[in-house]
Amino acid sequence: MNRRVMNLWMGWGSKVLPFADVASENLPLRRLLRLSLIQVSVGMSLTLLVGTLNRVMIVELKVPSTLVGIMLSLPLLFAPFRALIGHKSDTHQSALGWRRVPYIYRGTIVQFGGLAVMPFALLVLAGSMQAALAPEWVGRLSAGLAILLVGAGIHITQTVGLALATDLAPEKDQPNVVGLMYVMLLLGSIVSALIFGAFLVDFTPGRLIQVIQASAVITVILNFVATWKQEARQPAHLRTTPPPVDPGFKESWDAFIVQAQAMRRLVAIGLGTLAFTMEDVLLEPYGGQVLGLSVGRTTGLTALSSMGTLIGLSLAAQGLALGRDAARLAAGNDIRIVNAREHNLKSLNVDIPRGKFTVVTGVSGSGKSTLAFDILFNEGQRRYLESLNAYARSIVQPAGRPEVDAVYGIPPTVAIEQRLSRGGRKSTVATTTEVWHFLRLLWVKLGTQRCVHDGVEVRPQSVESIAAQLLKEHRGQHVGLLAPLVVNRKGVYTDLAKWAKARGHTHLRVDGEFIKLDPWPRLDRFKEHTLELPVADLVIAPEREAELRTLLASALDLGKGLLHLLAPLDGLAEAMADGQPSAGIGTIKVFSTKRACPQCGTSYPELDPRMFSYNSKHGWCTACVGTGLTLTREQRKVYDD
Repeated sequence: MNRRVMNLWMGWGSKVLPFADVASENLPLRRLLRLSLIQVSVGMSLTLLVGTLNRVMIVELKVPSTLVGIMLSLPLLFAPFRALIGHKSDTHQSALGWRRVPYIYRGTIVQFGGLAVMPFALLVLAGSMQAALAPEWVGRLSAGLAILLVGAGIHITQTVGLALATDLAPEKDQPNVVGLMYVMLLLGSIVSALIFGAFLVDFTPGRLIQVIQASAVITVILNFVATWKQEARQPAHLRTTPPPVDPGFKESWDAFIVQAQAMRRLVAIGLGTLAFTMEDVLLEPYGGQVLGLSVGRTTGLTALSSMGTLIGLSLAAQGLALGRDAARLAAGNDIRIVNAREHNLKSLNVDIPRGKFTVVTGVSGSGKSTLAFDILFNEGQRRYLESLNAYARSIVQPAGRPEVDAVYGIPPTVAIEQRLSRGGRKSTVATTTEVWHFLRLLWVKLGTQRCVHDGVEVRPQSVESIAAQLLKEHRGQHVGLLAPLVVNRKGVYTDLAKWAKARGHTHLRVDGEFIKLDPWPRLDRFKEHTLELPVADLVIAPEREAELRTLLASALDLGKGLLHLLAPLDGLAEAMADGQPSAGIGTIKVFSTKRACPQCGTSYPELDPRMFSYNSKHGWCTACVGTGLTLTREQRKVYDD
């Protein structure tokens, strides 16, 4: 009966477990799973160390989180020696002829020693019984020593255990063997976290000590069973030839580090380990202190985290089994569509590289538009909209799900629809497909504006800075302060004139001319107009600085951070009294509290998408009128449309 159950498990496990297909007749799955018990014990110890003990010391025993973080980082001091341990196990020859097994036993003993010291540290930290007489630093020092020993034992057993697993497999299967070992580590973490959580539902320090003691015993048993008859023995007295002379550690390290991208891989692995460790260390204390969960429930969080990692590893194993490149799979550079059945597509599987220009070709009716628009665009848009809040989703209704099993790695999408209309004389691919409108908007909203004189980044400035510039550059001049209300916009603006009149104003400056508000003339609604509100006029002088600042603040408030300075005003009063044109009097200078050069003080108006359009007079070059060619005056008139 037991043999039948075992055979059923072996047959089922090879299909369900990620990387289990690495098993073969020479290396059966039963042997691999037995060896992977080392990883199961490692997962159990990590769950206990980084999860449960970490949370208990911070939340229940009130040990400062900084001190606990330092304790948990102590095993990392031992991590750089993993390369040396691996090399030693490569070249070691015991009296029985073993290379790897003695180091696994040593690591197990060190790990057992750390778990044996931990109960004493917990008793002192909890102040239980006679341990309450011991100083607090004894408990903290003992806890740090226990964590260091457990971490060192984990490093030793895991390093040599993985080396032993790769020794048993052919070179081409060694990556998959390591993947299977890591799967078993996650399974060990999940199972142990669930068991710990169930046992610690009613938490007491005594129960936790029982968990630690049981873990120590189980670790020894698992590691002993895992290594039983895994490595061939060749006692020294039976050798007929002297052992080969192995290179030293320095020579082996130098040979490894000169390989292509070796250092880059080490850095990537180190950064990844840093991210995972930060997440693991914070998870259970966060559940206890912030979420208010019990010890048993926060241990369940560790189980959930390991389950998520296992699911990700399973997906990665599936991708590797389909022959996908490992580096590209890790970077997620492909959009993968699985079993697309939308419209006339028949179970289509396709990988589309990201960051590259991809062309979809085919005869009419082959499904090109279905693939590009109905699947790629609709699915990318739908996923993006689903990430927004309910109000945003109510405004833009996402498209339905396409007939496809799965779409992996798709980002938010923008579709440039097909057009059959002809463009104008200055049309380009960007303007015809309307992508140019999006680019101009991006430059306005996200671009960095720089001064045209010295290239310095434009920054906000204060009212005091503007006042200082006026006192320096326009001292003694009669100037007018205007608040821009409308800049180069079409309309008649009757309501705006009524608004200004209700606030006591008599004139607005429209396209350079001062116009009375009563009666308000009818403006050309199809022509762009600039309307400015006269706020004040004064002669710039140091003794009027306080008045100047007050008037500047008022004008900038009405102009929403913009101010138009008209200077000088010589002859303006006479021209208005005689009904003469006033457009040629004075020049306009723009001041802004939002956009100004910190070096030369030049202010700039608010950016507008039309400034980046060669089809608008606000953005085109006056010499070419948006054509890119040097034109004569007559030609410029033709293209000035």
